[in-house]
Amino acid sequence: SEQGYTGTYSGVRIAVESIRKERKLQKSLEQPYRISRQKISSCIWKLKSNLSGEEIQLLEQCFKYYPSLKPFYETVQHFRKACDEWDYPRFLTWLKEQLSSKNNSLYRYALRIQSDLKAIKHAFLTPFSNGVVEGHVHRLKLIKRMMFGRAKLDLLEKRVLYHWK
Repeated sequence: SEQGYTGTYSGVRIAVESIRKERKLQKSLEQPYRISRQKISSCIWKLKSNLSGEEIQLLEQCFKYYPSLKPFYETVQHFRKACDEWDYPRFLTWLKEQLSSKNNSLYRYALRIQSDLKAIKHAFLTPFSNGVVEGHVHRLKLIKRMMFGRAKLDLLEKRVLYHWK
């Protein structure tokens, strides 16, 4: 007896097309929604009270797919709250929690903070800031960089004062 398909080529093509469409639709439904790192970072860094409804949904979706992200988010929120409320004891508690285990996600960051704890303590407890001075230093370095390091003090002084006006 004879074997094989006796139908037309177009019949096979139509059947294969429908199978491909089904598979493509299935794949698109299975694939998780892609979110940029920048967007996730922004949502994690913002205080809970400042998040929009869309950002809250985005975070909840991320926590669903990546459960390990939730403790990290909570850690960042504790840090932000301590800094925004100028709460030094809360900040110290956060720092001790991070330094308690090398497995903590922000352990190395906490080590760097601990190395300059005296300055950070003064930043929390005093209303003074050297931000204005740092801004001027940054501007001066920018002007020097623009002149490729060839400016002597007199020309540099003129450029700084000219830009100040």
